[in-house]
Amino acid sequence: MFKLDFGECTYESKWIDYEVGGEMQEGVQLKIRMYPNSQDEIHYNPDGIIIAGSGQCKKFKYCLEDWRGVVDAKDKELPCTNDAKQKLFDFDFLAPGLVAFVFSKDAEMKREKAVLEKNSVTGVSGTSQKTE
Repeated sequence: MFKLDFGECTYESKWIDYEVGGEMQEGVQLKIRMYPNSQDEIHYNPDGIIIAGSGQCKKFKYCLEDWRGVVDAKDKELPCTNDAKQKLFDFDFLAPGLVAFVFSKDAEMKREKAVLEKNSVTGVSGTSQKTE
């Protein structure tokens, strides 16, 4: 028998403080969600895996669900629209490191889910017990 517990499987997003090079960006938070593997546009070739730019942009726009503390050139709150995310992806020098930050958090969420899944299948408890 192979037991699958989908109880911990979720694509829910969470608010994460934005940092660049280890420095917190004061008042800036990104609402990020994990990108489903079923939506990836991965192409395999003999030299390795290639992910098309359009696929990467689609993934970025999906993962970055919302933001707080992001303003436009006139210091007005900038809505987190698909158009704004597209421009941010295409012109990533406007916010150096932000695209990579979103992708790194997506990967981190996937690793956390994998550990939870492994533990639920093997029966390992996520709680620690103090030994004397």
